[in-house]
Amino acid sequence: EKKSNIIGAEDDKTNTESDNNGNDSSDFMSDEEEEEEDDADKMKILVSGNWVQPNQNESTKASIDDENIQVVASQIPRRPEWDHTTTTEQLNQNEYRAFLEWRRNLAELQEKNDLMMTPFEKNLEVWRQLWRVVERSDVVVQVIDARNPLMFRSVDLERYVQEVDPTKKNLLLINKSDLLPLALRKEWADYFDSVGVKYIFFSAKSEQIRLKSEEEKREENKEKKEENKEIKKEVKKEEKVEK
Repeated sequence: EKKSNIIGAEDDKTNTESDNNGNDSSDFMSDEEEEEEDDADKMKILVSGNWVQPNQNESTKASIDDENIQVVASQIPRRPEWDHTTTTEQLNQNEYRAFLEWRRNLAELQEKNDLMMTPFEKNLEVWRQLWRVVERSDVVVQVIDARNPLMFRSVDLERYVQEVDPTKKNLLLINKSDLLPLALRKEWADYFDSVGVKYIFFSAKSEQIRLKSEEEKREENKEKKEENKEIKKEVKKEEKVEK
């Protein structure tokens, strides 16, 4: 982690509880837009910065296998530019305005294109924490599910990291990789290599099993040492008695 003077980073008592509940009028959405018919002839889904297809270019649109569904991926909100002359109050106001504009653009995109909105983070403080983490970090790690890596990978987050500082690195930690056969892991490895993405296959469950096993071995060795100590004590007692 880089040490730098990040304005606003001293706020420790802000509410960072995630808020991705359904939309209401204050979210620039109407109740009618929230309740789309399941049997619509053409369903479109707006995904907030969390999904794009392989080989996707800068376009915001991506189609998936079902011909009746179209996914439109949006950008994550950007932190407004600031420098050493920016006061905390100015930055907070700029961040709030930029966040409202981002929310407003999502609402307009949903309304104009007749889209369904997937849940997305509505708490500005959560995004502020993300912005500050990105600014302070040398490496940003995304933990994604190995069963559908592209669904959970945010390409736009990777793009934003590079916008903040081209020297920063992105890393995908592909969790639950133990659920994939070796051949499939190799295919994903070939894909990420081909697009120049750094990645690590990982299994939290396997790691927990390994750590538990190591802990049990340490406890077992500890018990054996205690037993050996007691045996040595008994041997010394017997030797004294014999003498």
